[in-house]
Amino acid sequence: MAETRVAKPDLTLPLLSLRNLSVRFGESSEQVEAVSDVSFDVARSSTVGVVGESGSGKSVTSLAITRLFPKSAKAVIGGAIEFRGRDLITMPETDLRSIRGAGISYVFQDPLSALNPVRRCGDQVAEAIRIHEGRINRDHVRGRVEQLFERLGLPRSRGIFDKYPHELSGGMRQRVMIAMALACKPALLVADEPTTALDVIVQKQIVDLLREAVREFDTSLLFISHDLALVSSLADEIVVMRHGKVVEHGVTEQVTKDPVDPYTQQLWKATPTLRAPSRTALSTRRPESISVSGDLLIVSGVKHSFFWGNGGKTAPLALDDASLSAREGETVCVVGESGSGKSTLARCVAGLIAPQSGSIRFNGHELVGADAKAWRAVRRDIQMVFQDPYASLNPRMKVSELVAEGLLINGITTSKTDLRRRASELLEMVGLKASHGDRYPHQFSGGQRQRIAIARALALRPKLLICDEPVTSLDVSVRAQIVQLLMDIQDREGLTYLFITHDIALARQIGDRVVVMTQGRVVEAGEATAVIDRPTQDYTKALLAAVPEMPADFKLQ
Repeated sequence: MAETRVAKPDLTLPLLSLRNLSVRFGESSEQVEAVSDVSFDVARSSTVGVVGESGSGKSVTSLAITRLFPKSAKAVIGGAIEFRGRDLITMPETDLRSIRGAGISYVFQDPLSALNPVRRCGDQVAEAIRIHEGRINRDHVRGRVEQLFERLGLPRSRGIFDKYPHELSGGMRQRVMIAMALACKPALLVADEPTTALDVIVQKQIVDLLREAVREFDTSLLFISHDLALVSSLADEIVVMRHGKVVEHGVTEQVTKDPVDPYTQQLWKATPTLRAPSRTALSTRRPESISVSGDLLIVSGVKHSFFWGNGGKTAPLALDDASLSAREGETVCVVGESGSGKSTLARCVAGLIAPQSGSIRFNGHELVGADAKAWRAVRRDIQMVFQDPYASLNPRMKVSELVAEGLLINGITTSKTDLRRRASELLEMVGLKASHGDRYPHQFSGGQRQRIAIARALALRPKLLICDEPVTSLDVSVRAQIVQLLMDIQDREGLTYLFITHDIALARQIGDRVVVMTQGRVVEAGEATAVIDRPTQDYTKALLAAVPEMPADFKLQ
């Protein structure tokens, strides 16, 4: 019997090669082309970043590599995808199955969705090994998994192997996902927005981890992201995509220092940076705010804790002696990671949470312990814009009804004509058309929905607008548009903003003052330029160090 020989891969060829890739979805008569004529290579032991906004086709491209589309999508893949010299498009499903996980592995954006919630983390990683390597001694597999966890910053002392996904933080869950992806030592790791849902410090840790994994495991990395600055800190080459096509491709140094395509330049312009000019000082924008004595908002020594379990156990303080103030027309940015207490503080000011102690004075009124009558006197002067407009807008109401609802509830007018007129004015104020009032929230993009939420918040002509991560879930260019809209409205209307964010670069760009929070406490506060250019606290310095930056010699055409 003749010996079967497996051809060795040609090491002179790229590990992965995409040529004129196209992906279409749907029936032949109504097909939608999501990706068109995409070509690039991934060399061995290299990192290629694919950058683009929602709908650019970057994730579709990554999924097409191993044909991970559900049958219901009716995907039609054209062009050529070669991995180690073998065509993946024409490869039989049985052969491709052996490549998934062992040759090409994925790390997805949301590990909580990707991990099985009813299985222990270690068992899930061990399963990946058994699927590709057959029956192996249980203790041996556990040892391999725990060793892998150790190498990825999950020490055995934390007992990660025996914990369930919900028992871990977002960053730790993502490390488990990376461990699962690396368990069978793949030649290519595809990371699809692996840090988008993470805080900036955890994001830096995961990026550093991926960089180290490429070196230590001798693997290649295809890194998918909407963040051009983040990708430039990691990748050897960058592919910029828009509307399903590649608009720019080159080595990182060229794409970051001297981008050619207008869209790439637009992405760079929209990226908050610590080197960007800070906002014009409040004393210049609104000198009358400086001359007026006192503050519009004064928060002093606020404490609050939540309760959990049937026994009514008290959790650690969500707010621990938190204090800040804001003048009329000023933007105060509250910066911190998830769990820092910044959103809890915002909800206390808005009256959505009653703090257990401390003082919140707004326009001379004490809000802590205030009864319903006292709150009615200030309610319309304090409005809030939330992170997710789709969740905060009633899907059954037309946009004009949503925007004008506050006027009706507060008895300002009951005239349908007046309500409609005011709704139209507000929609035009935020850059939408009056005719958009006849539509429902689901008929708009994320950025448009956030504009609607802002219009709704402005209906009662408030003095204080609380913005709780209002641009976090938006693409970078849309984010820049919404931020500029808020600044324009503030300059015109004289609003005070309490702006909650985890992005300290954005805080420098828009804030008059910055308040840095961690573990429920304010650790640093002051003028934005002073706090960010000359920080005194280690936590503030850590936030600043984690911000991806564009090159110092970056230039635009």
